[in-house]
Amino acid sequence: MWGRSRETHLQSHGSLAEIPLRSLLESAQGERSTGTLTLRDGNGESAALYFLFGHLFHAEGNGKAGDDAVITALGWTRGEFEFDAKAKLPADETVKAGIPDLVHAAEATTKEAPKEDHPATAPPPPPPAASAEAHAERREQPVPEKKVEAPQPRRGVKHRPQPKHGREPIPVPAGQVIYDSLKTSFVDFPRLITTLEKEGYTGYVRLLTDDAAGLILFREGSALECMYDGAGDAAGLVLGKQALHEFNEDVTSGHGVLDVVGLSPELIDGLYELTVSKPMYTELYAAWVDMRALLKFLSDRKLSGSVMIRAAAGTGVIILSGGELAGA
Repeated sequence: MWGRSRETHLQSHGSLAEIPLRSLLESAQGERSTGTLTLRDGNGESAALYFLFGHLFHAEGNGKAGDDAVITALGWTRGEFEFDAKAKLPADETVKAGIPDLVHAAEATTKEAPKEDHPATAPPPPPPAASAEAHAERREQPVPEKKVEAPQPRRGVKHRPQPKHGREPIPVPAGQVIYDSLKTSFVDFPRLITTLEKEGYTGYVRLLTDDAAGLILFREGSALECMYDGAGDAAGLVLGKQALHEFNEDVTSGHGVLDVVGLSPELIDGLYELTVSKPMYTELYAAWVDMRALLKFLSDRKLSGSVMIRAAAGTGVIILSGGELAGA
């Protein structure tokens, strides 16, 4: 639904012998790239590095995470790399040092490492028992490379906020998850909005904090509406400019997490109409309504809009486009 190819020019794949990891890190930082860099050293070891607008915030590989995983990978002089600008990003933040510090630490580690391949310093042959044991260990090691899989949404999320008031601006359907539980402290919010506009994004951006929930609807790169429901808002749901101001304040203050989810234009139109249109029928008790007959009636009239059902267990929405079911 939304590609980021125009936001990053980092090479999509190549050889670490030709382009070392240090150069890749510097390029990703300079170009403010977003995505996942997967590395393989050719000997069965692999690592994954995660970037958001040029910030290296998480790394993992071969039982290591964070700074240690990056420093180890910086020592690889051969192998291959792949960069996926559309990969889902995890919520973990394990890399604490900056890229220059990581490069310096890797160089220091390389200088301190003993030279193992010089013939004069080769150790004496081990006793037969030890040799057989080492051979058995080598045989037990898996030969095929283990490819680092892109993380599933919300893997490793330690705290996903939920507003204390228990409300959401409007129920939204699941779609193509682009970012999930993304910490607002990572986000350059104006740049994110600009990216969505440039890429003709259709979907929503959802904010969740401990005290509020917000939603921005996009259709083909244009922001249709912003909704914000905070604990301090006596009137409850706020729309438009004021809602966008409150939304931006929370993001720039590092409160909560963001979800970016792609939807079809029909679903976005339905959500927008649900937000701004005046209801035709209200306070219809479910016990009084034949739901099938109601949907047939709306279908026969070829209406575009939505039916919202509220109950103690939750809220549901049925979205119609020209009388046809568009989503729920």
